[in-house]
Amino acid sequence: MNKTIMQKLFLILLPVCAVGLASAGDSVTVFNPAAQNTIYGSYFDLIPQAGNCQILPPLAATLAVACVVLGIAYMVKAKQGLLKGIFWVSILSACAASVPIVLRGEVIVVPNVLEPILMCCQAGLAFVMGRKPKADSENLGKRLERH
Repeated sequence: MNKTIMQKLFLILLPVCAVGLASAGDSVTVFNPAAQNTIYGSYFDLIPQAGNCQILPPLAATLAVACVVLGIAYMVKAKQGLLKGIFWVSILSACAASVPIVLRGEVIVVPNVLEPILMCCQAGLAFVMGRKPKADSENLGKRLERH
């Protein structure tokens, strides 16, 4: 299989896996030490007990769905602008999914850590695919000018 086709398939498979993990019923754990209770939810759930971090997991999951849509659009019509969009949306999704891990307050919110890892891999793949390699003829011309 062609390298470009494999990269395009991974542009879709990585966020699909992230969305699959985000839709699991126990992908976000909210623990309140004062009340001694634990609540399990999906990334797509708004959990009022999560406090300030309640909007970030649904935002991360929605951005992962946007990455799936952008990946499908890139499969259909390969444009550099779509790769830039995939890169930035996946970075935003990884950041939104990572913030509850970093912010620890009275209520502890522990999302699934694989979602931000997959979205960082997605951003890395989009970055690598978006680079424009220098043509060998340009390098050869520069080498000849030096001599």
